[in-house]
Amino acid sequence: MMASTLSALLSLGLCLGLEMGDEASLPDTFTRPSLWAEPGTLIPVGTNVTLWCRGPAGATRYCVLRVGLSECRSPSRPQTEVQFPILSAANEDAGQYCCLYWTRSLRSQCSHPLELVVTGIYEKPTLLALPSHSVGTGKDVILQCKVESRSDRFALYKEGDAHTYTGYEWRSRANFPIPAVTRAHGGTYRCYSFSSDSPYHWSAPSDPLKLIVTETSPRPGTQDDLLGASSGLPRLWQGILTGVSLLSTLLFLFFVLLCHHQHLARLKTEGRASEGKETLRSYSPAGALQEETLYTAVKSSRQSREEDPAAQDLQEVTYTQLRHPSPSEGPAWAPSHPLCTTGHPVS
Repeated sequence: MMASTLSALLSLGLCLGLEMGDEASLPDTFTRPSLWAEPGTLIPVGTNVTLWCRGPAGATRYCVLRVGLSECRSPSRPQTEVQFPILSAANEDAGQYCCLYWTRSLRSQCSHPLELVVTGIYEKPTLLALPSHSVGTGKDVILQCKVESRSDRFALYKEGDAHTYTGYEWRSRANFPIPAVTRAHGGTYRCYSFSSDSPYHWSAPSDPLKLIVTETSPRPGTQDDLLGASSGLPRLWQGILTGVSLLSTLLFLFFVLLCHHQHLARLKTEGRASEGKETLRSYSPAGALQEETLYTAVKSSRQSREEDPAAQDLQEVTYTQLRHPSPSEGPAWAPSHPLCTTGHPVS
């Protein structure tokens, strides 16, 4: 038992040395073994996991090594794969593993390290999508993982994706930005929190967050708008035509109002001219008619008073007063009663 433990420790030390660059000292004919875990490397506490080590045909011995642990298997006949089950995983089962094999008296180099993480050690964090879990293609989104307890490491996983996104933050939260989202970014995400002092002991996973990626409609003015669609004219040209139509309508209304205003002004000017003509017309014929009437009256009076000298003197005075001004002197004066019937001598 002591010899087996000592051999395992020596093998572990040799594996670590080989990882630091001592592979050249081994024969080139020895291929590196492969190591993997089923169902995966994230193991909830209390569940089972199986480590598999694969070597070439003819390998007679396999060992799985971890700091503080070594386990070897010698199958009854040569095999290319050997399993190492871990039942009810606990904190001490977490860590970095490697495997190697023997053929006769020769030993292989160590496999690439496998990191086995035990989850569920701490409370689960909260995973949010900012600004929303539904995002259009080409937009930016931030997945934020935060926890109440103090943690300085966070990890983000997507279902079906072997890649792990790791974030570092000292304020119990970490942001995982995803710029220019595409359809490939859609899916279900979970995050974990842990401490840098215990990198293989993680919290329970957060509740799943489903990121929904939707198609973003083209922005106005882009190439799609300029090319147009089968449903009608491009929106850009529709906007231009609408603006031109509105401007044409406003100009037409302005032209109609201007013509209407000019027509009213012309009618007002013609009306004033007609009133002036009517006024002149009222001064001319009526004045001449009344002048003729008065002159007739005066003439009749003169004939009736030819024998009376005193009346003749009165007639001369009246005739003098009835002399109308010429057209250049202004309009004629037309009294309402014949002056010959009411006239008196002027002393």
